[in-house]
Amino acid sequence: MSKVNVSPAPTVTTADGTPMDRKDTGRIARLFRYATHDGPGIRMLVLLKGCPLRCPWCHNPEAQNHERELIHLEVKCAGCGLCNDACPLPEKSASHRAARPGCRLCGRCVEACPSGALQLVGEDLSAEAIVSVAQRDEPFYRASRGGVTISGGEPLAQPHFTEALLRQLGAQGIHTAIETCGFAPMETLVRLAEHVDLWLYDVKHVDSAKHLRYTGRSCAPILQNLSYLLGRNGDVIVRIPVIPGFNDTAGDMEQIATVLTQMGARRVELLPFNPSFVAKLQMLGRAVERQYPPTPQPPEEIDSLRRIVAAHIK
Repeated sequence: MSKVNVSPAPTVTTADGTPMDRKDTGRIARLFRYATHDGPGIRMLVLLKGCPLRCPWCHNPEAQNHERELIHLEVKCAGCGLCNDACPLPEKSASHRAARPGCRLCGRCVEACPSGALQLVGEDLSAEAIVSVAQRDEPFYRASRGGVTISGGEPLAQPHFTEALLRQLGAQGIHTAIETCGFAPMETLVRLAEHVDLWLYDVKHVDSAKHLRYTGRSCAPILQNLSYLLGRNGDVIVRIPVIPGFNDTAGDMEQIATVLTQMGARRVELLPFNPSFVAKLQMLGRAVERQYPPTPQPPEEIDSLRRIVAAHIK
């Protein structure tokens, strides 16, 4: 995938400094061109910042918080100390490496870093700017039946911007997909569903108490929203991320598959565990809350769970 740089729109805030969800401006974690794992064909992947869930295994932890964040790529760090010299804060140390108490994310350390080891994640971009990037790759979308996938973070957490972006992409005839955890007011889904060609809908568990304990939110509204989308006869792919110690047993998968069958799901995919989030948490200076295997599950384990789902979803 190729990361995209576009000119940022002005930051839009309320009187107390809180970012606003404006119709034409969204807070973006990353833009990637030529993504191939987030919907059909060649796509641009738009990662929005902010998510109501706090999954400790989140594949994009840099997109969980709505606020901008500083990340440190240790493998690129030369230890030159130029970031430390550039920091306007009075307290100095041997190296900068991460945001300090009182840091306002001015970006001077990032500008001073000669190796790109320090980066700011979070830009306020207009829908028009993103669509202009997508238009450059329209021939690739047409040839591969691809398009643009809005992900995150959680696109439903910035509903006005997401709707504006969907509308503009649709006006250009570009296929749209939303990758979502499904936690949002149902009226948000009702409003957006008119402009979404494909939903990539995560279902992590159907046990509400377990879901609440691990993610910080109940799965009840997620399942209610999924039921609405399936009832619309829209294009919905339900995806189950297989997480060790959370939903990776035969009993877990039997429970999930039974509920999805009752809801009328017809397309269900299993996503093997991806341990790359551990390195991202380290770049953000965050602790890993639980111990997870360093590698994905063996293919035979995933195949066994797929057979359980396939026995229900027909």
